[in-house]
Amino acid sequence: MGQFGGVAPFPRRYGGAPTRTATIVKSLQSQLAPKYDVTDTTGVVYIRLNAMARVLAGAWAQNERLANQWDPKRMTDFLERWEAIFGLSPPAGDSLTVRRARVGARAALAGFGTFSAIYTLCKMLLGDVFVSIVTTPSSSAQVWTPSGWPLGNHPVFTRDPDWFSSVAHIVILTQQPSTMGDGEYYATRASVVPELGVILPAWVTFSVLRDGSRGAGIFADDPHNIDNERLRV
Repeated sequence: MGQFGGVAPFPRRYGGAPTRTATIVKSLQSQLAPKYDVTDTTGVVYIRLNAMARVLAGAWAQNERLANQWDPKRMTDFLERWEAIFGLSPPAGDSLTVRRARVGARAALAGFGTFSAIYTLCKMLLGDVFVSIVTTPSSSAQVWTPSGWPLGNHPVFTRDPDWFSSVAHIVILTQQPSTMGDGEYYATRASVVPELGVILPAWVTFSVLRDGSRGAGIFADDPHNIDNERLRV
């Protein structure tokens, strides 16, 4: 339950665990007892310990807040600075979540587009529209290689590629919530396209799609099937 009193100064965070100030006070008490009376909350010793604990807890919290300024998912005061560093100009209506996602996409370039970075980006930008990331296994990928190679399809016509593989293609699978109209849905899912273009390596292709009522595949009776659905492998 929430704590009140000297070990729970503002701003307060409620929960079952003791406050950081209370933990520090207890630690300081254990170092002075039994030589000093540390149990009397009205005594000079306890008051001094409480004051010291508040200072230490405040410094700890400030250090934690500073560390968060390098984490795109948590940054606050430095968000505008990071946007300036990456050359981002967010529209006036963008939420903090969307702005942080864009900064995260740029920051992820240092470590390339890992699955975790892509997943986090899609989740933050798409919200309830996002379903999953679908990858293409080698066993079902379309592969083209020059004649004489022991794997893949070989070019027959001049338009056929010499080198090609769809194993590096990913699908961002989405859904349209019942409370979302077509315009909002398409605008929401389109928001991830330029960001994926930044975070993904040049050799990775991607699509943003959704499945119809019968799952993966393009079906003639489904509305908007050409614009939305993926081929069934």
